[in-house]
Amino acid sequence: GVCFDAKGFLYVVDSGNGRVQKFDEKGGFILQFGRTGEYEGEMSSPTDIAILGGRAYVTDTENRRIAEFDDCGNFLNNHSLDLERPRGIIRWKGSLLISDEKKGLLVWNPYDGTRKWFLSWGKDEETFGRLTSATVDRDGYLYCVDNHRSEVLLFSPLERRYSNLDVEIT
Repeated sequence: GVCFDAKGFLYVVDSGNGRVQKFDEKGGFILQFGRTGEYEGEMSSPTDIAILGGRAYVTDTENRRIAEFDDCGNFLNNHSLDLERPRGIIRWKGSLLISDEKKGLLVWNPYDGTRKWFLSWGKDEETFGRLTSATVDRDGYLYCVDNHRSEVLLFSPLERRYSNLDVEIT
């Protein structure tokens, strides 16, 4: 996974080496943080990264958690959040959307700790098969990549949902 912070720095997750590398706007290497393992500051198969409020949040897939670092690469905390296999993470409206391929989509606000799982939808209570990534466009539409279904699922925001009206004209 890759992402940019508000200052234009590029962060690249190096899953094979359990680390993240930070580059400037011209591609120059600045620093790296993390290493392979299961303890503080260590990650096992990290897959994605998001920057929120000057903090880097990394999906530490094999350790079933989110690792938190500051923008200088200093380890701050590990967050388990009842995750089973976190894969993707994005920043969205002051929160983080975490794609867990075993459970579904978690909306987590790291500032106040609130969490809400998006696990099923529709009258038949459909569920994700293997959610690996999600993103939200500028209009608030949520796109979820489900590798098991081989589909990209699209969810509209509540304020954009329309109802079909059955109108009889006489």
